[in-house]
Amino acid sequence: MRIVRLFLTLAAAAVFLHAPLAIAADAPSGGVRFDLTVNLTAIITIAVMAAGGIAAWVTVRNRVRTHSETLAVHAEKVEALGKRIEQVRAKSAHELSEFKLEVARNYATVQSVANVEERIAAALEKLDDRLEKLDSYLRDLAAAPSRRARRDNKPE
Repeated sequence: MRIVRLFLTLAAAAVFLHAPLAIAADAPSGGVRFDLTVNLTAIITIAVMAAGGIAAWVTVRNRVRTHSETLAVHAEKVEALGKRIEQVRAKSAHELSEFKLEVARNYATVQSVANVEERIAAALEKLDDRLEKLDSYLRDLAAAPSRRARRDNKPE
């Protein structure tokens, strides 16, 4: 609406400027008198200014409509992207919770690893004791045949 008012004001100014100025001899103190007759140039100026104003108004209106439509399309795209992001987030959250459950079920905890380590260390200590006993038994056994041999070789 401002554009239309601006062009109408400019048209009126153009008509006023095209009006011939005449200095009236009969005017008191040599005043200025305007001849406000409408001639062809004034009519053409008004028509061009009005057409320019209408063209500007239509152009602005079409651009606003185009921008509104583009904005609506982009709003739909943003909404669709928002839904897709929410789906991906929900899927990721579900997969994360499934992974946490799998870890809780199948992976060893620090405490269970410490318990297994203690049991393995105790079993190794027992095995070491048994191997030491076996070693002493085998040494005794190896020494025993030489005693037998001495006994067997003794004169009776």
